[in-house]
Amino acid sequence: MGTTPLAGRGNKPVAKKPGREWKPLGATAADLQGLILSAYPDQLFAIFVMVQFPMSAIARPNGWIAELAPRVTDFTGSRPTCINVAFSAAGLSLLGLTADVMATFSLPFQQGMTTADRARFLGDSPGTWLWSDSAENPNCVHAQLMIYALDQDSLNAALVHERASLASFGLVIAGEILQRVDLDPGGQRHEHFGFADGVSQPILVDGDEIPVNQRKLHEIPAGEVVLGQINTYGVPAPGPVVPTSPIAKQNLQPSVAEGFFDLGLNGTYLVIRQLKQDVAKFWNNMKTSSTDLLNESKQPATDEWLAEKAVGRTLDGKMLSPLGAETGNDMTFFANDSAGFGCPVTSHVRRANPRDGLAPAQSDTQDMINATNRHRIMRRGRIYGEPINHRYTDDGVDRGLLFACMNSEIERQFEFVQHTWLLNPMFGLGYNESDPILGTKCPFSIPSKPVRQRPIIEIFITPVGGGYFFLPSLSALRYLGAIR
Repeated sequence: MGTTPLAGRGNKPVAKKPGREWKPLGATAADLQGLILSAYPDQLFAIFVMVQFPMSAIARPNGWIAELAPRVTDFTGSRPTCINVAFSAAGLSLLGLTADVMATFSLPFQQGMTTADRARFLGDSPGTWLWSDSAENPNCVHAQLMIYALDQDSLNAALVHERASLASFGLVIAGEILQRVDLDPGGQRHEHFGFADGVSQPILVDGDEIPVNQRKLHEIPAGEVVLGQINTYGVPAPGPVVPTSPIAKQNLQPSVAEGFFDLGLNGTYLVIRQLKQDVAKFWNNMKTSSTDLLNESKQPATDEWLAEKAVGRTLDGKMLSPLGAETGNDMTFFANDSAGFGCPVTSHVRRANPRDGLAPAQSDTQDMINATNRHRIMRRGRIYGEPINHRYTDDGVDRGLLFACMNSEIERQFEFVQHTWLLNPMFGLGYNESDPILGTKCPFSIPSKPVRQRPIIEIFITPVGGGYFFLPSLSALRYLGAIR
């Protein structure tokens, strides 16, 4: 099998990239799975197929990967139907990666999301989950096959083909999660509670070309998401390696470590969590808890007022501020709302991305933005289940968010955000509070004059599945298909 030289460390495309955003060209673009840099905005129909590799003589997962690889979508151009694939640590082991190779992956990925220590750290109870990444559980998912299409008919056709392919190689479908996009008239996506979704995302830039002191508010180096590219510390984001072999030489680039080849280059770690949403409970709690509250005009608060305070944005995605809702995503907190009279300090958006809001002084704001950007993640989640017809009436429909994000260091990025910001009871000098959207039942502080208001917020979101996955480059995918 012939190979194409891959752009990576010290091997960049000659063509100049337009603008500031990192847009890989040539061999790098052809090596990246498209999902890393695109949310597939035109492909409004999607499904995640959870694949298991059974311990059976007829199961040939490597053969399936080799057959699938030519259909996997890269970043060279748009396709009507897009296909991407990622693997759990348990899945990679069954594909034939040795213990020595598995030890070169990040520790959270090796251990999995559901190990006891990690579950406590993330606030999870995986014993009741529908699926996970744990090799010890019968519900373990070995591969996530992700299909995106322009319309339902195209998605159905692709699904029929992929199901047949999996069956022909003796593999098992453990579950399927059909996703949807709920668009308002302006084309903005909304999640099940009704809030605009996908408003704030980091912007990837070339870590070599744009140094830290020249980066704008949401700009982070490409290596924060893509392995092998320059990360926030000015070095290539580390990834897994494999020892020298004919198959490695044929498909992979040499690693900086002599005698090894780079399995991680142009790949990423994909975090997936299935989050069930109780929409009726959310809005009924907002109605009940807002009864004794007053808004900024000293008028009785409404359920929407409290819900927007809890999220930190209006339903249509504008950021709350003391002067009213602000369009766009460039607002910083220290100068505009340091005390949280507009967007409460412990609201969801300020916990998920504090920006400069935790800076002790004006002179520290840029350092705080730089520190915050070391923990950014690239989100790719979509909702599943039908939207609710009447938000106060429980219709018994299973609905929620299939959260998905990519990062080059799970521990420093996703896990830090989840544990240190979202679930931290002392975040922003608060006390005994959690994230009002994703956290546990607790008080929620709303700065007000003359005194703060502190309603009790219930639990509305329950994780029912999740895992850590490795989303390889196209070259690494061909390598995995070739090994036995």
